[in-house]
Amino acid sequence: MISPIVALGLLAAAFLLGLIPGSLFRVGPSWGETFGWSAVESERRLRRGFVLPTVVLLPLAGWLCDLWGAKDLTILGLIFLTVGLAILAVSSNPQTATSNLLGVALGVSMLAVGVIAWMPAVLSRPGRAVEALNVGFIAISLGWLVGPRLASRAIRWLGLRRMFLAGATLALASCMILIAGDQPDLPPEAALGLFRDLRFWLLIVAVALYLPVECCLESWSGPFLRDLGDRRSAESRIFVFWCAYLGARLATFWMVRTGFEPWFLLTCAAASAMILGNLVGTYGPSSGRFGFWCVGFCYGPLLPGFLGLFGQTFPDQFGVILGLLLALGTLYNAILSATLHRYVLHHTPREAMRVPVVLTLLLSAPLLLVTLMK
Repeated sequence: MISPIVALGLLAAAFLLGLIPGSLFRVGPSWGETFGWSAVESERRLRRGFVLPTVVLLPLAGWLCDLWGAKDLTILGLIFLTVGLAILAVSSNPQTATSNLLGVALGVSMLAVGVIAWMPAVLSRPGRAVEALNVGFIAISLGWLVGPRLASRAIRWLGLRRMFLAGATLALASCMILIAGDQPDLPPEAALGLFRDLRFWLLIVAVALYLPVECCLESWSGPFLRDLGDRRSAESRIFVFWCAYLGARLATFWMVRTGFEPWFLLTCAAASAMILGNLVGTYGPSSGRFGFWCVGFCYGPLLPGFLGLFGQTFPDQFGVILGLLLALGTLYNAILSATLHRYVLHHTPREAMRVPVVLTLLLSAPLLLVTLMK
């Protein structure tokens, strides 16, 4: 039976999972100023002390998840996150400032794998991992989207050190809720050999093609709306886009039935590619905005859906898979994000939109094969 208290604690932990990384880079310059660093130096140290370690720590967290269980890993991740943020709040030593981020990186890595791996057991019935992850990813995405603005206001209201302590307090509160709950992990199910299963490699290819699309969503949306002559209301249009993006994940939980998840994801991928292709030739503000929102609705369920398919197909190795995929996503964001932003600057928005169109069409091929095999 699903425990409402544990579900609330898990969603709070998922919100923190999105909130902490986004907030760290927003407060990076203010954090660096306390040690006399420039904004560029602060960002460099954040990447070296937080981003790069997670590339190594995420696969390790995945292995620990399969060894200990998602519940224990989630609780341990919240404990490390609490300690790491508290150390950042009280430390004033510039020589150890970068290494202090390692505790936060370890906590976030454990929390990321544990929270996502535990979602199918807490947020839905067994066998509905796609639906459960779509609901859970709403909390993660909300934390990521509101994190920078919330961090800016928290610095003004509380100051940098109290803001870190507030984050540590929230992590500790979520940890206490989960410890007090009695929601277990899902019992293990039989699974085929991971690296000998063709479905594993097909899903890996699909996710690897989709990760750059996530980066593209942030790169071309603003320039596209401005190209439509919608400069004043571009921010509100982007807000509606992300509402549609998150709303689609909630709708997935209610609409999709067990066994039809691959077909649903394939439909979303094909529809998003067709709509994007039509937007390339759209110059009307009204039709362009509507198509832009439809793209957000189609893309919303894809990433949690892909992860959910992994969870349903390979439940015994889900932790290791999550660790590898999240590490791959971190590398994509660190390497591709700046490259895509430069590409948008030197090309028209419509030329930039061709990148996600082609990638979405390519990922539809392995997803179709997985759908037929299931």
